[in-house]
Amino acid sequence: RLWLTTEKEFQDHINDPRPLDARIWVRAHDLRGCRDAVEETENIVRQRTVVRERLRDLRRYSLLPPARTNDS
Repeated sequence: RLWLTTEKEFQDHINDPRPLDARIWVRAHDLRGCRDAVEETENIVRQRTVVRERLRDLRRYSLLPPARTNDS
C-alpha cells in the first residue's frame, strides 16, 4: 500500500509526539477516480485543482495503530 499526505498536513503535526499517528494519511488507491479527470485537460492549474479537491474529500487515516497505554 502507498500512503500519501500533503506537506502542509504533515507540517501541522511535525511537533506532535508521534506525528505518524496523526489522521492525515490517505490511501493512494482512493485517488484512482482522479486520474480520468486529470487526463481530460492539459491545463496544469486545472489538474492541480482536481487533485486538491479530491484529496480534500478523502477519508484520513492514522498511519500506525494507536499507541498502547499501560491500562490496555
